[in-house]
Amino acid sequence: MDKCRVKISGFLLITFLYLGLLQTAAIAKNPSYRGEWKSFNPRVTIVLRAPTSGHPYLVKFSPNKEKEVIKGLAVSLPEYTRVFFCVDLVNTSLYTITINAEKTEIASERFKSLPVYEALTLIKGARKYSPKTPAQQDSYPLGDLERKVKKVAELNKELDVLLLKSENAKFYNGTAQEIKGEFGKIVKEAEKKTADILGLKLGTSHEICDDAEAVLKKIHRTYKDKSEKILPYVPKDLSDSSNDIVAVFDAVVEKLRIIETATWAKQDTQEHLLKNQLKYTCVFTPRANNTKLKTKKLEVTVNPKKGLSGIRFTAGSFMTSLRDDHYISRDNKIALGGQDRFSMPIGGLAHAVICGKDYSRFSGALAVSTGFALGTGVGNGTFAVNGQAALGVSLLFSGPGGEGDMFAVTFGGIAKPVKRLNGYWVGGPFPKEANTLTRTVYRGGGFLALTTNLAFLPKILGLKEDSATSK
Repeated sequence: MDKCRVKISGFLLITFLYLGLLQTAAIAKNPSYRGEWKSFNPRVTIVLRAPTSGHPYLVKFSPNKEKEVIKGLAVSLPEYTRVFFCVDLVNTSLYTITINAEKTEIASERFKSLPVYEALTLIKGARKYSPKTPAQQDSYPLGDLERKVKKVAELNKELDVLLLKSENAKFYNGTAQEIKGEFGKIVKEAEKKTADILGLKLGTSHEICDDAEAVLKKIHRTYKDKSEKILPYVPKDLSDSSNDIVAVFDAVVEKLRIIETATWAKQDTQEHLLKNQLKYTCVFTPRANNTKLKTKKLEVTVNPKKGLSGIRFTAGSFMTSLRDDHYISRDNKIALGGQDRFSMPIGGLAHAVICGKDYSRFSGALAVSTGFALGTGVGNGTFAVNGQAALGVSLLFSGPGGEGDMFAVTFGGIAKPVKRLNGYWVGGPFPKEANTLTRTVYRGGGFLALTTNLAFLPKILGLKEDSATSK
């Protein structure tokens, strides 16, 4: 009777689940639901982190989920996921960054060169129109301008040294927040260097411009009767970008301004709906000329997951009508004792997916499953653990694209050791030695298993740390 009940319950559960799948499939195909279905697609941000550090890696940010560190430069996401891509923990003041999901496109935004020699030559040319002696000229505005041009050249070299600090592998040790803090220090150090070398108060790019403009105006006021003759050499302000003196100040101002406004990140220009494989080609071109830095190219691949596939593993509880028989002595006769209706071993299953389908809110699949279970028993005063082999068919359910926690309902056959009468019969005389009453034999029967994957284990073991050293 018990076996019959298990079979009827299993049949009804299979029928219920199958009808549920058919109903969901009908809803997904119904045109009136298409607009609503689209809104279910989550937006996932893929971040290429620390690309120039020597050990780049990916971080996935999903709605209502913890960020996930991914080894390598490839990631799989559910089909029709809305994908947004960006790069971070990269020195954007040192590299020009190009992101293109369709074709490789290398762009170069070099730092402007410093024509220091040419600028000093112009200042020398302007000196001949000064009525002062060379010694007097040094203490006048032309001498001040010459000193500032030389100091700007010195500052330019110091800024290059400062920027290259981020290309040391040790710079990227620590968490993402700690590394961003190190980038912030570069900005502060750059402004401090500027203030110290040029004798300024704040050391900002705006202050360099104001200081240079003040010197140029002072020169033309001092030599106002010679202003027209000095003008071809020394401009009145920084608007004449063709003048080499202006070019010197422009170059260092631009470099400092890029450092001040650096975001340490670069975003893609648009969001993509993941239908086919998506490739992001990222090109990092050094801004500085004549350095040891080289152009670097990285390719990030995003693959669409189309439902559950491959081999999946779950663990959980099994239920079977196969159980030990228990006998007692009643009037010195063998009698049937209290019986369990079912045994409830625990175990694991490996599921080979036969076919699967993605729906708007979940993925479903049919799989052939095999595995084992461990049960316990007490017989003749002894405690034992026994192994049980199982084979069956499973219905698998998980998040869209086969991601996240997975749940399996499995039906099939199981073979396990059970206690049975050892040549005796119910109603017969109870043996003097009770341990000879039963013996272990292997029997087969049906089972129902409710199992799930162990998605929570990585979190418990601390395998999802967001650190540059966690790769």
